[in-house]
Amino acid sequence: MKEIRAYLQPYVLRELLVQLLEEPGFPGVSVLDCMGIGTEKLATIHQFDPLFPRKRLELIVPDDLVDTMVAIIIKHAYTGNPNDGRIFIMDVQDSIQISTHPTLPSA
Repeated sequence: MKEIRAYLQPYVLRELLVQLLEEPGFPGVSVLDCMGIGTEKLATIHQFDPLFPRKRLELIVPDDLVDTMVAIIIKHAYTGNPNDGRIFIMDVQDSIQISTHPTLPSA
């Protein structure tokens, strides 16, 4: 399993989610509001807050879906402008579904 974490411009989120939901095997996504700064330049020297709004997507997907999910994200988040976002892909060792009431190892 892999975690795909993507930082995106907020205005691309709606169409991206529509496309992700149409993909067979789509496992779900968490979306968070966040602020950040990359290589953006401030509009003026007097701009107080240098942080820009972003959306953070987190998907945990089977290895065989990683390329498909990343391709969808790139296709729908790419605008051709600087600072379209960034995607990180990390290994996930394990996952436990809370609702199944797993037996916890004794401490």
